Amino acid sequence: MDCVSEKLMGKVYNGEVQLEVVYPKANQGACQVFDDVTLFKSKPDGFPTFLLVNHGDCFFTLMPWNAQKAGVASILVAKNQGEPLITMDIHEKEKANVEYLQNITIHLILISKPLGDSLKAAITDGKMDKSS
Repeated sequence: MDCVSEKLMGKVYNGEVQLEVVYPKANQGACQVFDDVTLFKSKPDGFPTFLLVNHGDCFFTLMPWNAQKAGVASILVAKNQGEPLITMDIHEKEKANVEYLQNITIHLILISKPLGDSLKAAITDGKMDKSS
């Protein structure tokens, strides 16, 4: 299995999901707020923008919160180790200390290290258009 998610958002054509994948040049773990809040916003007539980030630098909930504020449709979190994917869970410290938890509306999709590495290698100039 290459990814774990509840559901995937994107335009479906002939059984393929079409979307734009963006890998930021800075803040690759999405642990800080992005300076431009419209940086990754999907274009009205374009494909949904999925932000590819690295796993492991901060709590799971902080990554989608910062990505959501930057306008992405969803976030792909690439594992940093080759271990099997697990169900994502919220750490007790996160539950107690975050007020934004109930306001996250985008989906976080955990992907395997090999899939993340493949996507990163395929991305040029920070984004990959019409990926499936």
